[in-house]
Amino acid sequence: MYRLLGVCGFRASPLRAISRRNYAFRIIRVPKTDVEATKYSNIHPELLPLDQLKNTNRKKLMAIYEALKAENVREQLDADYIDRLVHQTVELNYCLLPEDYTLVLQTIRKIKELPHGCISSINEGIRRITPNFNKKQIAIILRAYVALSSRSISTITELIKTFNKNIEDAELWQLRDVSSALASLRVQPAGDIDTFYNSTVALLQKHLKTLHADDIGVFLNAFSRQKVKHDEILHFVDLHANRIISEASYRNLALIANAFAKAEKHSTELIKAITGRMYVELEEFTPRNNEHGSIAVVDETTEASQPTKVPLNVIDVAITFNSLTKMDAYPDRLLNAYIPWLKHHINSETPTLSLVLLAHAYAQVGIQNEELFTKVAHFVIRRINNMNCQQLGVIALSFAKSGHKIPILFLRIADEVIYRGTVALKYERYEFDLQSLEHLLQAFSRINFKDQRFYAVMTTLLKRRLKISTEDELHGETIASMLTSMSRNNVNDFIPLITDAIVKRQGSTAYSTQALCRVVSAFSRMNIKHSKIIEYMLKQTKDRVNEFQIPLLINTLKALAKLKCYDLHLIKESLKRFSLYLAHLTTQDIANLLSALNDFGFRNVSFLQKIIMCIKHRMTEFKPSQLHLVFTRLATLRTSDADLYKELTKRLLDKKEHFNEVQLADICVGYIYVLVHFDYLQRVLKSQRSSETGCTKTQVDHQLADEHVGDIMNVDPTKGVFIDRSAEGVFPSGTPYSSMENLFPYGFNDSILDTMLSQLGTKLDVATIFKVQTVQYYLQYVRCDIYGSLSKKAMEVLHQCSAVKFSLAEYMLTSSSVHRELSHMLNLMGVCHMNEVQFGPYLIDIVPETGSNLKVAIEYDGPTHFYAETIMRTAKSILKHEILENAGWQVLHVAYQEWAQLVSPKQKLVYLNNLRQQYERELRIPTIPQVEPIQKRCFSSALNRKRRYLERINDEILKQHLEMPPEDGEDCNLVVEAESVSSTDKIEEEVCSKLMEGNKSILDLDNQGEEDPCLTK
Repeated sequence: MYRLLGVCGFRASPLRAISRRNYAFRIIRVPKTDVEATKYSNIHPELLPLDQLKNTNRKKLMAIYEALKAENVREQLDADYIDRLVHQTVELNYCLLPEDYTLVLQTIRKIKELPHGCISSINEGIRRITPNFNKKQIAIILRAYVALSSRSISTITELIKTFNKNIEDAELWQLRDVSSALASLRVQPAGDIDTFYNSTVALLQKHLKTLHADDIGVFLNAFSRQKVKHDEILHFVDLHANRIISEASYRNLALIANAFAKAEKHSTELIKAITGRMYVELEEFTPRNNEHGSIAVVDETTEASQPTKVPLNVIDVAITFNSLTKMDAYPDRLLNAYIPWLKHHINSETPTLSLVLLAHAYAQVGIQNEELFTKVAHFVIRRINNMNCQQLGVIALSFAKSGHKIPILFLRIADEVIYRGTVALKYERYEFDLQSLEHLLQAFSRINFKDQRFYAVMTTLLKRRLKISTEDELHGETIASMLTSMSRNNVNDFIPLITDAIVKRQGSTAYSTQALCRVVSAFSRMNIKHSKIIEYMLKQTKDRVNEFQIPLLINTLKALAKLKCYDLHLIKESLKRFSLYLAHLTTQDIANLLSALNDFGFRNVSFLQKIIMCIKHRMTEFKPSQLHLVFTRLATLRTSDADLYKELTKRLLDKKEHFNEVQLADICVGYIYVLVHFDYLQRVLKSQRSSETGCTKTQVDHQLADEHVGDIMNVDPTKGVFIDRSAEGVFPSGTPYSSMENLFPYGFNDSILDTMLSQLGTKLDVATIFKVQTVQYYLQYVRCDIYGSLSKKAMEVLHQCSAVKFSLAEYMLTSSSVHRELSHMLNLMGVCHMNEVQFGPYLIDIVPETGSNLKVAIEYDGPTHFYAETIMRTAKSILKHEILENAGWQVLHVAYQEWAQLVSPKQKLVYLNNLRQQYERELRIPTIPQVEPIQKRCFSSALNRKRRYLERINDEILKQHLEMPPEDGEDCNLVVEAESVSSTDKIEEEVCSKLMEGNKSILDLDNQGEEDPCLTK
């Protein structure tokens, strides 16, 4: 056994060794190598390792740039390698040749991230050898600058200076690239740049027939952006519009349309060609068999006959539509047809500029597609922070014009404007220009935005901008737009800002007729009383009255009337123009024109007759608000067409539900004016018939001036002129006929008062309460028959308004300077009186204390009591007189024409003493006593003799002066030496002394003194 085991143990040892050798791990020695050395060479053989880049020469460096032209190579390189490469390029900057710079810039323009400052270093090397570049290299370099957003003006100018040498030998593509690059870099065309553009325009005219449509689009875009004159090229495109538009790509089609829009060239053929091309492309993207209206985009590969393979983009559609609207094309059908296409293609990747231009185009045309604007707003709201100031203004104005008041959009825009106008005010990128501020103001005023913080910030931004604005930037339309926007919100801080700007640029700023109208309207709305500006605007309107369109002229007159800027020449010239175009006036124009005439207080009988005729022919076309204006203004102007009033009353009753409280009160007061006017006419006619007897020197014959628009005139047979005695405080004497009997023949519908009063609510403003109280006092004291027939609802309204007690002096400034002078004179005479005594809705100027039950009212009638250029009283003045007289007051009138003729205080005292004698008479005249033009004075016998003697001497002197003309050489205007106090002045002095002493009797003034011997003859 032992031997066997020994044998077995001996033989097992070699087998174990063999097995160990078969299954053991072997170690192989590999030589050590640098992995980085082959990292970049594996990408491309020409790429050197990083450590070798520092010592490479120009030739190897250019080989690397050649390799980087391939996109797959650039994508595999890391930022470290790019930094080392650019750094080495800068190190060899002064060793590079012109073709090397071209290759370098052409390559690095495709690299996304470059080391800071490398481009400026390369530009230094380019400037060093600019004369050595050829035209091809310059074109490539400038295009690279556009991609790199590098704008070295000195380098570009030197390159263009080299390019201009032998520019006639340049190829068209080189001219195209250089022109486009300069426009993209916004290099101002001055010096060598201007020379280049002028030469390019001249050279293009020789090659227009052979030039491709896409190249024409690039040239036109460059010229329009640089504001270079290129009318010949535009004319050529206009003549060959069909061919060029059919060959051009979508992008260049948009550029061509944009060039025509910027040049303000309206080409009918071009518009037709663009519209037709857009319809054709729309059909390709909209299959006919698509029943659900979804958009299916066709494949990019098209036949050879198609003009382009590039698909239609949203930006192309936006630019095209915006250009068409600027050319006043307004293709509603085309824009409506593209709405489904736009809703399908607008997404989160759509450029912001495309969204802004689309909103602007559709707002200009007036298409209000809610789905499209909502989708645009959805993407715009997310990009408010990244939008520039111009885009903010355009997008806000577009949504405001289209009527889509999306609250979150405007709140985001307002917040962004407030941020940029406060916290970010120091950043230049947030600088607003005047046009952007104008658009924002106009947009937020249209939506009636009420946040005053926004307007405060806008005022601050405007103040900053106006300080640095030029004369070309601040033109009349901009001022008018800003004023109109601010006037809707009554921003008081804006008023001194804009008025100062207008005054400073008054001589250099030109205003169109529309701008004049808007400025004057804004001034009237904001109640700006700047005399210098208003006088300037009035002068401009007078000088250019024939240039205005009729609606603009009417609105301008209406605004001037509210500003109390009365000018007879302007009104007469305007009425001449209106008379020629009465048949073409709209109903709103007629209403505004009557409002202007009413505010001016100008009553032209013949013109009003023409207006009334137009109103009768177009009665059915008037809206309720216009009917209200026509009725109230005609009533205030005292027109006498009863048939027209009856027709207007009927239509007002039919439209009663459409009027608010202010309009209802106006209609009631207007109807009262109608009753007062026709009652006045009847009483004057009856007074004429009853006063036919008598032949005194002062008696007059009354005549009715006009049958339809009646001026109540009197004729003086000694002078042969017509006089309105109502100007002198004369009202028709009382007759046995009442107002109801006087108005009965006209057949007016008095139920309109009950109907309109019943429509009034319980919440009324102060002005409406005044009007209702006026109606109540008239009905209560003058027309008791109507007052007793009112319904319960109408009576409740009248009682509620009459229960409101307040002081009128707190709401209006009524005491004029003449009124204060009258009061002062009465105090000197010892007449105790009260000023501004309230009687219902009226304030009586002066109420003297009579010591009896007699109530006396002295009224000073200023120019507002009479129609302009006449001595005819207004309806409002007559109404006040009628109410006071029927309420038991004796009303004495002091007309401003009479008071103006009293030049000295002594004459005024004598005049007022005559008034005092009138109301102190025992026999009270039931109506207003006539204040005669010449006051009768009762003097002593001695003074009467003196007066007769002085009158005889004056008559003789006047007769000699009239019958004996001056001899030749004799001066008619001799200076008369000042004499001592005359006898007439002595008489006046004595009369005034007695009045000042309080002695009411002025008889025997000289105490029967001795007669002057020189006066007895």
